[in-house]
Amino acid sequence: LDPADAVIHRGIVIVEGNRIAHVGPMPGPAVEPGDQIIDTSGCVVMPGLVNAHTHVSMTLLRGYADDMALQEWLERKIWPAEMKLTPEDVYWGALLGIAEMIRGGVTTFNDMYHYPRAVADAVQKSGIRGCISGVMLGMLPTAEDLLRDAIELVSQMKVKAHPRLIPM
Repeated sequence: LDPADAVIHRGIVIVEGNRIAHVGPMPGPAVEPGDQIIDTSGCVVMPGLVNAHTHVSMTLLRGYADDMALQEWLERKIWPAEMKLTPEDVYWGALLGIAEMIRGGVTTFNDMYHYPRAVADAVQKSGIRGCISGVMLGMLPTAEDLLRDAIELVSQMKVKAHPRLIPM
């Protein structure tokens, strides 16, 4: 993107390692022997999308309970089901949701869910960027424990500092 919102027709994007090194019109810099070329004719190449609000592991609950008012859906179906999830369930649900996001052009997501360390592990495995936090609901009887867990999660993630993982 540039300040003029220019659209480049017949452009070239050059990636070196994990960084975009060049964006511009063809022909661009010379292609070297051994370079991988991906023909994107008929496609749009654009910056990655950001999913600003998700509970990515809830992909496991898709279709579990439909056609209900929100509060009834949460209290009678979703929250009881979520209380049965394990960290491994959350990890695999996160990987499924992440694969779907990447397929749709999402390169970064903001997530708040149970077992945030499992979601963080899925981020590290997948290649996506994730802003991760735990559940922070003051109305729950475990609210103080959740707050302590969240503070500990942020501290641990800052110490381990992963370039694609941002604690929230």
